[in-house]
Amino acid sequence: MSGFVVVATVLGGLVAAMLLAVLATAAPAHGAPDTVGRSPVMSALRGGAAPPGTIVQITGTADVGFGLRFASGRWTYPPTRSEALAECGEYASAFDRVRCRTRVRTHYRDLAVTQQALRWAR
Repeated sequence: MSGFVVVATVLGGLVAAMLLAVLATAAPAHGAPDTVGRSPVMSALRGGAAPPGTIVQITGTADVGFGLRFASGRWTYPPTRSEALAECGEYASAFDRVRCRTRVRTHYRDLAVTQQALRWAR
């Protein structure tokens, strides 16, 4: 089972890296007052308009909880990593529990990487 966790973690990291690459090179939204070649995410970080669902700030840590701020001004607060992992224990089969825990660890690791990327982009 540890091989499964390693493969899932590597694949999750690759997906996160591809998502960040796509977001960084995406074309501006239709009708957005932006120059060609600039993404809505980078525009939002520089004070421009971004789609409402774009994450523009991540605060906190996996242990104390993250706060996600969207371009629309809305905030959302996912549960802490320990709360999310505790919920994985409610699955009936061992396979489903392992899959849930892997998903949770990957999700929170990717939130931390995205948080670091947003800081770096500023």
